[in-house]
Amino acid sequence: QTDPAITAKLLRAVSSAQYGAGRPVSDLNRAVNLLGKKAVTSLVLCFSLSEESMRNGPFASLYKSVWLQSIVQASAAEQIAKKHFRGMEGEAFTIALLSDIGRLAILKTAPQEYAAVVDRANRECLPIDQCEREAFGIDHTSLSLALLNHWNLPKRFSNAICQRAATPKHLT
Repeated sequence: QTDPAITAKLLRAVSSAQYGAGRPVSDLNRAVNLLGKKAVTSLVLCFSLSEESMRNGPFASLYKSVWLQSIVQASAAEQIAKKHFRGMEGEAFTIALLSDIGRLAILKTAPQEYAAVVDRANRECLPIDQCEREAFGIDHTSLSLALLNHWNLPKRFSNAICQRAATPKHLT
């Protein structure tokens, strides 16, 4: 539940024709129930191989920052859903966990360049999405949306992320 990449892969797998869920699955708990513990264990072991590459090295702190932000967002969304949207806790957690998966994708694809982008955004007090667009021609939110679409996750996931991205950063 705390790994956005593995969560996305599990949801994609359970929603595929191979597992025959019938319709897209958007709740990780339901996905685990449909797949079964044995299948989930096998899939997670396969998926986690990529996680090994980020445990140490020059970009470890940046990876940890991305994971921490994803987990905090997901936990907060789950708590809000518990209070205001009973029964949607799992989906709220999953959406929030995956909402910035584009950051992880950019970091895994171009770690040195992304580290420079993050450093510039922090040093010059610029929005990270602006620096990402300047460096890569796309920001992490747009990439997250493209990944969710590519994985055929429910449209409400993308809609929620779009709503979050449209929220004013500063209240006046």
